[in-house]
Amino acid sequence: MDDVARVGPPVPARRSERRSGSRVRCRRLARPGWVNVLVAAGLALAGCRAGVGGAGVRTPAPTLAPDIEKRVVARNGVVSAAHPLAAEAGVEMLQRGGNAVDAAVAAAFAIGVVEPMMSGVGGGGGTLIWLQEEGRAEYVDFYAAARATAWRGALPDTGRASLREVGVPGAVAGLLEAHERFGRLSRAQVMAPAIRLAEEGFPVYLVLADAIRANRRKLERFPEAARRFLPNGHPLAVGETLRQPELAATLREIAEHGKAGFYEGDVAESVVAVLNAGGNPTALADFAAYTPRWNKRPVCGTYRGLTVLSAPPPQTGMHIVHALNLLEPYDLARLGLPTRSADAFDVLASALRVAAADHGRHNGDPNWTAVPAAGVTSKAFARTRAGLVGTGRVPERIPPADATAHDDAPPPASCAPLEPYGPAPAIRTEQGDDGANASAGAAAGFAAVSEIEGAHAVSGSVIEHGEPVASGSAVEHRTLVASRSVAAHEALSASGNVAAHGTRIAAGGHAGAVVVSSEIPEGETTHISVVDRDGNAVALTNTLSPYFGSGAWVAGFFLNSSAVDFSRADPNAPARSEWRVRTSTISPTIVLEDGRVRVVIGAPGGARIPGSIIQGLVYMLDYGMDPLEAVRMPRIFPSPSSRRVEVEHGYPGAVLGRARALGWEPTLPGDGYARLYVVARVGDVWVGAADPRHDGGVRGY
Repeated sequence: MDDVARVGPPVPARRSERRSGSRVRCRRLARPGWVNVLVAAGLALAGCRAGVGGAGVRTPAPTLAPDIEKRVVARNGVVSAAHPLAAEAGVEMLQRGGNAVDAAVAAAFAIGVVEPMMSGVGGGGGTLIWLQEEGRAEYVDFYAAARATAWRGALPDTGRASLREVGVPGAVAGLLEAHERFGRLSRAQVMAPAIRLAEEGFPVYLVLADAIRANRRKLERFPEAARRFLPNGHPLAVGETLRQPELAATLREIAEHGKAGFYEGDVAESVVAVLNAGGNPTALADFAAYTPRWNKRPVCGTYRGLTVLSAPPPQTGMHIVHALNLLEPYDLARLGLPTRSADAFDVLASALRVAAADHGRHNGDPNWTAVPAAGVTSKAFARTRAGLVGTGRVPERIPPADATAHDDAPPPASCAPLEPYGPAPAIRTEQGDDGANASAGAAAGFAAVSEIEGAHAVSGSVIEHGEPVASGSAVEHRTLVASRSVAAHEALSASGNVAAHGTRIAAGGHAGAVVVSSEIPEGETTHISVVDRDGNAVALTNTLSPYFGSGAWVAGFFLNSSAVDFSRADPNAPARSEWRVRTSTISPTIVLEDGRVRVVIGAPGGARIPGSIIQGLVYMLDYGMDPLEAVRMPRIFPSPSSRRVEVEHGYPGAVLGRARALGWEPTLPGDGYARLYVVARVGDVWVGAADPRHDGGVRGY
């Protein structure tokens, strides 16, 4: 990293100023006092700051000392990740001549080593890729999946524990296929940093140490996991070295043999043995048959003339686009910051609330239920919901609306060449039953299982009397860890722990609608944002679901808890695929301006992921903030089912008092948090930011 990686960027100006072509003038924005303290020195050094890609960009100011790990400016490429060692692995690939895909894949394998509780080869996720030279976007869904055909016979006995919510992990297949299609470097090169970290070890960071301490009981259920993470019966301490030789061996198998090193052979046999001991019927043939899904086009919308690409169903990109459509009619900069203006607070909170309600009604696996994503992301549908945004009145709850009538709306002009996600296809059975579509909604609703990243829920929306009850709750999964050995079943049965689902069908709800209890903190996922010198970009989110996934540890890694449990769903429901993917809040997102990358953004954080991404984008695009300044801003999280809105620290009492007078009920933030990882173009340089709420880091060169 050269000297440019130690200086800070200008803050974007308003779009009207950038488009005018005239010299950009300084303007004042109301900020909460704590933000003034943080940015005052930067403002003094930076002087008047201009917009991303705008005229009048001056030499960026130096990054302040507290921000050196969290903010970087670089001319060639940037990697922002949930762990600094992963960011270093990614930028190492860029410096070796690799592209954004090489860097993202290297960072993803590495972060599974250094944040084993958040992601890893036992998990899955999704990746949005922008190929600058071709002007093309690709999305690969490699979320953990369950094969319905494996569940149609008699199920293995779970003993007194269950691993039925473990899906066939997709991370290895998804990362390797993305690398094979678009990477420049060899597989051995991109996997070398992860293997090195696993073999040589690394100092335990704060978040990992805290996760081990908080999940001690889960780790103790499996002796080999306990030996690694609870040596001599004590949680690893901050700064201790963690070495993972079993994981290094698995990674070497993958580096040498590719997908076959994971989905076939010893590793696959060990995983399947553990799954079967936990009552999961996945067979070796199912494990080997897993294929990432490349046929899902990203959703696409526009916001103030910019093009917004995000994750297709059953991930949550349409939530992002819908919320931005609801916000677009408002001049947010004129209203003032939500931390200073009750009117801006009302507009932002109500738009987030409506978007959550509408998205919750529709999301699901599009191979099992018709998802009108093109309708949800259309401007026409947003106009039908505009009367609920920024009214100064706060209804008790927001009933979701049906976007199906708008599903044939044409995409915006800038989206059309990118061939975005289109109208929902008809659902057919595997036998091609032409009459299947009529019952597909109800059948898929029965089988619909939703994932709020880092937590679980049954059904794509949480419903009571046909209306949303919560925008995302967590359900504790006391899913037992299993042994890699032949004694796996005995180890499972001996623990005496049973999976706790904590769900019930809600009165008056559709089939599959449930109420979910909230018992554990959210936030157990990871994200990586990357750009390279050619303008290519990757937004990659990967997860195990709750901390340490299911808790089952095998061949050096933890297995996810991310799949549809077909023992509680119908494996014979009408479907276009024998594989089922649970809905998820992950939302890797890329914003384009005039065909070039403007922002790459994503987040871990459970139900807070979509709202955090939306607010991060608003603070950068509407309020002209530096990426790190935008990431630092306190966030709000309203619920469609009540007037309550969680408020992070940083909102003055006067604003909260005025918001309460409008009808909002500000509350303390709940457990867990989301954190943003962002790269944005500022003039002719890239600016990266990693959320200070976490151990993340950003690197550039």
